This record gives sequence, C-alpha cells and structure tokens, in this order.
Amino acid sequence: MGVSNSKETLWKNCEKGNVKQVEANIAALRSDHYRPLAWHEATEKYHVEGRTALLIAVERGHEQVVKLLCENEASTSVQFIPQRMWKGVHGVVSFSPSSQKGPTPVQWAAHHGHASVLKVLLNAGADKDFANNMAATALFLAVQSGHASIVQMLCEAGADVNKGEPGSQATPLYGAAQDNREEAMKTLLAAGANTEACKVDGWTPLHVASKKGHVGLVRLLLGAGAALEANSATGATPLHIAAAHGQAAVATVLLEAGADTAAQDKNGLNPLSVAKKAKHDAVVTLLDGAENMAA
Repeated sequence: MGVSNSKETLWKNCEKGNVKQVEANIAALRSDHYRPLAWHEATEKYHVEGRTALLIAVERGHEQVVKLLCENEASTSVQFIPQRMWKGVHGVVSFSPSSQKGPTPVQWAAHHGHASVLKVLLNAGADKDFANNMAATALFLAVQSGHASIVQMLCEAGADVNKGEPGSQATPLYGAAQDNREEAMKTLLAAGANTEACKVDGWTPLHVASKKGHVGLVRLLLGAGAALEANSATGATPLHIAAAHGQAAVATVLLEAGADTAAQDKNGLNPLSVAKKAKHDAVVTLLDGAENMAA
C-alpha cells in the first residue's frame, strides 16, 4: 500500500509525533511528479484550526518532527491564523480565517515552554524577535508564561531584550515586573535590559512592580539603578503608585531608597495625599511619619 501524500495525513502525523510516518510523508510529497509543488503546498497550507504542519508539531512539542520539517525547508516564518467559528443553518459549524495573524513557530514554542523545539528553530535561522499586534516577541511570551529557561536561551541567542509589545510598548522587563518573574528579571537585567524603558503611558517596570506589591522585584530594580522618581504620563512616581494601591511594604522600600515624599503628580497631589484619597490607612501612617521626620 502506498504512502499517502496528502497534507491531511501530514498534519495528522505531525500532531501525533510519528517521526517515521512524517519521513514517509515528506518522501512521498517530494517525489510527486504530477504535483511538483506538492511539498511546498503541504507545508504552507493551513489546517482548519489555523496551523501549518510546523505549527502543529511545535505546539505539541515534537522536537524530531520539527527538525525534520525544518531540514526539509518548511517555513519558520508562518503565522498561526485564528479561526472564527460560525454556526449556520441546521446547526452546521464552519470555520473561516481571521484577518489577523498570530504567533510564529518561535513565539509558539516560547509560549508553550518547548525548549528543545525552540533550539531547533533557532538553529534553523528562525526570527527570534518577530512581533505583531496579535503576539509579542518570543522573549516577552516566555517571560509572561514563566519559562525561565526559555528566557535564558533567548537572551543567550541574542534576542532583543528591549523590544516592546506592539501598541503598549511594554518590554520583557516590564512583563517580568508585572507578573512577578524574579528569575526572568535577573536574566534580563544581566542581558542589559533597560530599566527605564516605559510603556506609552509612561509607566516603567518600577511603577508596575510597585503597583503589584512585588517587594523583591522592587529591590532588584532599584539595585539595577532604576529611577526612583520616574514620572508616568500623569506625573506619578513609583511612590505615588504604591500609595494609590495600598502597598505599604513597597512604600517602605522606596522610602528607604530615598523616594521624595513631596513629589507632586499632575493633579498637584503628593504620595500622602494620594494615600489619603484612596483611604489606605497603613500607607497614610507610613508617609505621615516620613514627612514628619523630613520636616
């Protein structure tokens, strides 16, 4: 019985991680004299769920299948296409592709934490810094998903540690500060991440770490030279943010580092006024005491 050279069979074998069968699929598709472009079409065509053969294998973490596909010139720049589900007459479900394109194989591997798969893709020359409005860089996604070893791998491979998300411009360091990823933050700082790279709203990693109450990360950022008096678009310093969100422990660390209790935001409010307005009594007591000592 001959080996099927259909893309459907290839998709199925990529999903299951059947290395031998994928090898046979590749051989059959490449030797199809009636369809010279059969292999190219099979690797470029999208499954109903919006994935190519390579994206399917990457998502499942099948390293050897990914290696086979890359060695046979499957494109590493293809992007997942989200599918819209439609329920038509008589309850028949159909799918149609979205106009937006999502992550590439590298982004997909980083998001899912498949280190060995990511290594194969990087060795095949895949773009490690790609981002679009549907997906941040692989490095940002690895930080966000808590895959510290992937963050390390991408930094060692020379990924751009300061490339921001399309739109918000949040950097991987900002993501680490927001999601309390201490190991990732250490790796990013060691790789030269800019502590002052801010989002479009002017928030730095220190602002968001202060809001979230991540005391350890606040100390890390200050130790790396993060600006204590960085102003957001509204003129708020990290101490303003800690006060607004009732983060007394963070406010203590910021005060110990020399944060200015008299700094005013664009509404003319200092951190104590912000804490009073938000009715965070513990922070009010702390800041009131700090102001009295400074007087």
